[in-house]
Amino acid sequence: MSELTVRREEGRGRYEAYLGDEQVGVADFVEVGGSGDVGDAVVLPHVEVAPRHQGQGYASQLTRATLDDLRARGVTRIVPQCPYVRAWVGKHPDYQDLVGS
Repeated sequence: MSELTVRREEGRGRYEAYLGDEQVGVADFVEVGGSGDVGDAVVLPHVEVAPRHQGQGYASQLTRATLDDLRARGVTRIVPQCPYVRAWVGKHPDYQDLVGS
């Protein structure tokens, strides 16, 4: 099995997860408020993994890669509208600083 790779698709407002050439998941994002390239917050409305790939940890890897990239871009606040992302952040204390404020 190929390693999962995650790419930011700026024009589509999402991160896409791939196993080799096969897209297996997406994490949508919306930058809101503020000015410049990154707004005051990034809303994460939806994370989804293809049904045949669910239960294999790919949603967790996609969420982690998304939050790591957002943090590297200077984002200091996310709004996890997606129930999966909200629960994931709740289980990972090292990402809880991104929620709220």
